[in-house]
Amino acid sequence: FMYTLTVCLILELLGGVLALVFRNQTVDLVNKNIRRNIVNYYDDLDFKNIMDFVQKKFKCCGGKEYKDWAVNM
Repeated sequence: FMYTLTVCLILELLGGVLALVFRNQTVDLVNKNIRRNIVNYYDDLDFKNIMDFVQKKFKCCGGKEYKDWAVNM
């Protein structure tokens, strides 16, 4: 049991370190994917539901700003 907890702790620490190291790349990747998928917002129900939830939860628009939605018009 102790071995399993130790492995879990090490994996969590490793995940945290990797998240800090690759933070900028991850943010850029997420923003690019959001902007790319905004074009298909009305056609992809899963993406639409996710974006609606995220925008309501965090009170934000698009990937970086509201102008990202201009490609959807």
